[in-house]
Amino acid sequence: MGSEAVDEDGPFLELADSVPVMLWRINSTFDCDWANKAWFEFTGGTLPQQTGFAWLDLVHPDDSDRVVEAFGRAFEAREKVSVEFRIRRVDGRYRWVLDSGSPYFRDGLFAGFIGSCVDITERKEAEQRTEALAAEMVRLSRAEALSSLATAIVHDLAQPLQAIGAYAEGVAEILANRGPSSEEAIAGVNEIREAAARAAGIVRNCRSLAAGRKSERVRADVAAVLRGAEPWIRSHPDAAGVSIDWNLASGLEAELSPLEIEQLLINLASNALEAMRGMPGAELRIAAARWGGLAIVSVADTGRGVPPDMRKIIFRSLVTTKPKGMGIGLYVCHAIATAHGGRIWVEAGAEGGAVFKFTLPLTP
Repeated sequence: MGSEAVDEDGPFLELADSVPVMLWRINSTFDCDWANKAWFEFTGGTLPQQTGFAWLDLVHPDDSDRVVEAFGRAFEAREKVSVEFRIRRVDGRYRWVLDSGSPYFRDGLFAGFIGSCVDITERKEAEQRTEALAAEMVRLSRAEALSSLATAIVHDLAQPLQAIGAYAEGVAEILANRGPSSEEAIAGVNEIREAAARAAGIVRNCRSLAAGRKSERVRADVAAVLRGAEPWIRSHPDAAGVSIDWNLASGLEAELSPLEIEQLLINLASNALEAMRGMPGAELRIAAARWGGLAIVSVADTGRGVPPDMRKIIFRSLVTTKPKGMGIGLYVCHAIATAHGGRIWVEAGAEGGAVFKFTLPLTP
């Protein structure tokens, strides 16, 4: 085992061969001149077979350049070195090892390096599994984000597209049954164009929300922005026969995305209208008031209400109280409210039903 090269270390050899760790030594000319019993049991060779640079033949081809560079640099600088690489075991399989070495000196003169190798294969494989799992989770998160985006687009485009169809049908009826009435036809076409522009805006906003980007903000009057949603709320199929009351305070200005805030209100109002479907004396109350440095907007209905156990989770993705609901509308509302620096929650109505509220920071 090369004991001739280390006769002066005779008392050390027996101890070194008893250590269950691979030990090695290279001399001042970078030649391997000794290794312990554990090293040769692992590699299956002998010192004459691995002397000099021959031991590098055991290193995995993909790692050899990195190992030579790291040890060569440490050797020249006379400094400690630690490298992880794969080495071929006696059974032909490659195992990961952590190889650490330190310079040693005799009579003040540099004599070479001495070091140890520890098998870390299980640790490396665990790290690789963790990395693979993390990569898979990122992939699934992206897939989930795309799925949520697609669902959000489908959900929020339903109302404006429904309006487009209704207006188009109205224009067709005017032209077919009442004769050419350019004034009414033009008005109908303009409504169609507005609905189409709104649909395009929703797509852009959904993409921004999914990407975590901030939509374009403008300083605007909160009451005016909320009123902008009125035609869309009135056009909802369940709005017929419902008493809709607006109580919007003036002087509330905020930096916001008008289209997003309109869409937030439309989603809340649509849910309220659906909750009151078929109920007599249905009332929808939309209000906005100052609350310190915030505008607080509330949407109250006289519907079936939200069960207490659902109030804390109702804004999560895919959570719904409706039999055929997709569980995305309130999730989008939450995303819009928080993206504007506000919050959103639901309370039980004083006389039944539900009251959804959200806040917007006011501009000083």
